[in-house]
Amino acid sequence: MNNVLEILKILEINVENKTKIELIKLLIEKATAIQSEMMLDILKMTADFKIGEPSMLATCLYIMIPKQEVNYDKISIDYCKTTADILKGLNTVGFLNNGSITNEAENIRNMLIAMTKDLRVLVILLCYVLFNLEHINELEMENKDIFVHSVRDIYAPLSARLGLSKIKNKLEDFSFRYLDPEIYESLSKEELLNKKSRQEQIALAMKKIRHSLKELNFKFTVMGREKHLASVYKKVKSKNLTINQLYDLMAIRVIVQTVDECYIVLGKINSEFTILPNRFKDYIAMPKPNGYQSLHTVILAENDRPIEVQIRTEQMHKFCEYGVAAHWIYKEKRKSTSFDEKVNWLRQLIEENKQLPSAEFIENIKSDMFNDEIFAQTPNGKVLKFPLGANCIDFAYAVHTDIGHKCVGAKINDKMVPISTKLNNGDICEIITNKASKGPSRDWLKLVGTSSARNKINQFFKHQFIDENIKKGKIILEKAIKERGKSLSEIVLGDEFKKMISRYSFNTIDEVYAGVGSGSISAEQVLNKIIIPEKKTRTYSAAGSTKPKGILVNYQGDMLTRFAKCCSPIPGDKIVGYVSRGRGVTVHRADCVNVKYLDNVRIVDVDWDKESTGKYVAKLNAIFNSDSKALNNTTQMLEKEKVSIVSLSSKINPNQTTEITIRVNVQSNAELDSLINKIEKLPNLKKVIRAN
Repeated sequence: MNNVLEILKILEINVENKTKIELIKLLIEKATAIQSEMMLDILKMTADFKIGEPSMLATCLYIMIPKQEVNYDKISIDYCKTTADILKGLNTVGFLNNGSITNEAENIRNMLIAMTKDLRVLVILLCYVLFNLEHINELEMENKDIFVHSVRDIYAPLSARLGLSKIKNKLEDFSFRYLDPEIYESLSKEELLNKKSRQEQIALAMKKIRHSLKELNFKFTVMGREKHLASVYKKVKSKNLTINQLYDLMAIRVIVQTVDECYIVLGKINSEFTILPNRFKDYIAMPKPNGYQSLHTVILAENDRPIEVQIRTEQMHKFCEYGVAAHWIYKEKRKSTSFDEKVNWLRQLIEENKQLPSAEFIENIKSDMFNDEIFAQTPNGKVLKFPLGANCIDFAYAVHTDIGHKCVGAKINDKMVPISTKLNNGDICEIITNKASKGPSRDWLKLVGTSSARNKINQFFKHQFIDENIKKGKIILEKAIKERGKSLSEIVLGDEFKKMISRYSFNTIDEVYAGVGSGSISAEQVLNKIIIPEKKTRTYSAAGSTKPKGILVNYQGDMLTRFAKCCSPIPGDKIVGYVSRGRGVTVHRADCVNVKYLDNVRIVDVDWDKESTGKYVAKLNAIFNSDSKALNNTTQMLEKEKVSIVSLSSKINPNQTTEITIRVNVQSNAELDSLINKIEKLPNLKKVIRAN
């Protein structure tokens, strides 16, 4: 009941709202320990962003209800349409830590598309990612490294780009600690980064600044912060500096009411403190690409330690903390917001890259989304925005596609330069064209810095060789279909093929052939979206070879098999197979919680080969009431029964129970049931379950 009341308090649901109270009670009753903890933690995170009770209710439903079981119409009627819409957006995105590079890339694509419709979906998903990252050692994941790399390379930079610093800092620090533990540990021991010392320095400087600003006849607030370790490491590495050369390891923020007051405070601090020369930055006059605004200056404090002073208005501070989310938190009424600009920019970026394979899509998104920005202009004074590293070719294509295709030279600030010359902030760039030009060189693909230019160059070559690509693609696709026991004609006339064409935004079958021929989409991608009846049953071994023992797979083609680590199936379990890209068939227990997140199109029938006599790994979780002898008693029993132990580990849970994870070799679930019966007789046992 305590969890129910705590969740109701966070959701701000009136105790008289019986329908919602009953729903929360039901969700809590159904929740596992990790789901209950997840609900509470994620709701607390999202509460800071004030996304509203309907959105937070959608968060609870997202965590607890499989998307196949969701009735959006009923949710819309029983609760509200916003809850249904937010939940639909969340369910568009797959399980964020499913361990596959391709699936992770596709999830990110879906998340970006969903956020352009409602940014609250992104905030919830980022909080969900943060929870998974904080509990990564407790969660079952096929490949934790893939997930954490996605956090570092995509989720954290996306949070930064949108100004969601409250999430960004945590994502960066957790992923840094996981991926580079030795560097993280070494950095945390640096004397200049000592947390207690930095806090003491900040406190002394804040006291002096408050005293200095007291005579000003307006309201102000002073607060402090230390730079987080991931940010320190990134700056040291990217700018080739030492820690001694960083001037923002400590910072003090002065919050005032108006822009004029910002400059008055700056003048006061300049007159009463020792200021480091050439360290002043005016981000009010020239905001950062993500909309950040502040005045920055650096003072020398105790022990001649530099402290950065950031001066901003309340509105600027709110945006700094909450980024584009501030537009609904504070209900600002403005005709054009940075939120609109960023979402429109992201929509355009997604549109330009929508037909690319997932991995290439993510690389393009990363190159455009997560670099610093520069501004260059045409001779007529039109200002264009580019990622850092863009060159004259990017500039030409930004002006017009035909200008890019016919580009033969460039001038920067009235000086002739190679077209590969990189742009600097404030450059005036003039593109020289020639109507007789045969078009771009393929080498340009290695030179350009924007996905927009790269896509336009690729489109040029695709169009130039379209007839050749159609013929080539038809041959490739026909061969792939024959390998699955079908003919090209019967597949392309089917309803599933027509749906696939629409899904990938093709208009005709020739466009599909051309896409396959040019490599923008693979034959496997096409066929994996179409249910093709299998030609015959083949047998694969549980060990992953093609010997006819172990697993019977109802799928055409020479595929390897492997057992999913999340559920560890053994003979006697009901099982299903999942055709993964490049890794054969992954075998899950039919009741595995992860099955509901898999693409139904690629789920195939599998069964146990009755002739198989091999050993299989099974995983059990035994939970004891607080008992220091639990691990010793369990080990002795397993040794006495001569059980083949693969691994054994234990931990103390927050509720003071002892949880022992046991991985053993068994031949069948009957043998495992016998072992479970023996474990159930151990003293102080609370429960023992198959891990999933």
